[in-house]
Parts: sequence; C-alpha cells; structure tokens
Amino acid sequence: NAGGNIEIDTKAAAQNGQVWTRTSELTFKALASTDAGTDYSCKMMYADPILSDRSASASLTVLDIVLDPAATTQIVTVGGGLSLDCKMTSDPNYAGRTIEWYFNGSGTAITDGISEGTTSPFKHKSVTKSSIAMSDAGTYECKGIYSDTSGSNHPAVEIKKTVTVYVRGFTANPQSVFKEIGA
Repeated sequence: NAGGNIEIDTKAAAQNGQVWTRTSELTFKALASTDAGTDYSCKMMYADPILSDRSASASLTVLDIVLDPAATTQIVTVGGGLSLDCKMTSDPNYAGRTIEWYFNGSGTAITDGISEGTTSPFKHKSVTKSSIAMSDAGTYECKGIYSDTSGSNHPAVEIKKTVTVYVRGFTANPQSVFKEIGA
C-alpha cells in the first residue's frame, strides 16, 4: 500500500552439494503510487566460472485508495452540503474490493447518504449529506479492503484515510462559531 515498504529477497545455491544463501533486500521507505509497474531486479554475479549468475525480479503493485476531494480537512456551513468520495483501483490479484465509511471512530459503517458504483478501473463509495448540522462535525474515515478471491493466498490489504469536517454555524451576534471534534 502507498506509504508502505516492500522487500525483494533472492537466494542462490552453489554446486558440489554445498549450499550458500545470499539474501538481497530492496526496501522502499516511502512507497508512492508512481513506483507501481516498475520491474525491480537483483542479480548475483560470481567470480567463479563454474557457478552461473543468478537473478530474480519482481513487478511492483501499489494498492491505494483516493479521496475526492483530496483535502484532509473540509469546512462546511450549517445547512450546506457535504460530499466525500473514496475510490479504489482494481488489481488482478485482489478481485475482492470493499469500501466503508466510518464516523468519529465508531465501529459501525455509515449507511445514510451512501452511494456506490464502479467506473473502470475504480470502485467508489460516497457519503453525501444535503443539510449539514453541527452534529456532523468530526472525522470521516474511508476504509478500503483488498482481498484475494482467486485462491492465490495473497494477504488482505487494508488502507485507511481520513477527512476532518468542521461545521461553521452562526449565532445571533453574527460571529462565526466552529464546532470542533469532541466539542
């Protein structure tokens, strides 16, 4: 997943019954979506002409979810509207894709104002509120889960991204009042 790490390990065996293990590791400290699709390889070359060179390669897939709008903070006015969309890209290794929206850390997915669909290559789920109240201020979390339905034993990948929503209201004395999380 984006922001995660990847490692490539390679091993080589020598002839004449002796086995040596060589391990090479490629680690991404801050994996980005732009790193996907690139073939990374490791080649071991021996000075001994009896031993043949060994190589291993891997193609990198980066799983991610995308929020629209991309801002991690939204400011809306009481009575105004709010629409947050979460998209997942497709991946041949992960045919199962699930998206859920949560509010203020509750373990229960939001069901009101939800719409979902698929527009190749994206699966998306939106939460829409047409008339915002002060109680709608808080943290909205999109959780995307990629699961392997092909039987290839790829581990499930869970990715979370959050949007903090501040609601602005007006009092009798025309000063703006913000309701913040937990207030």
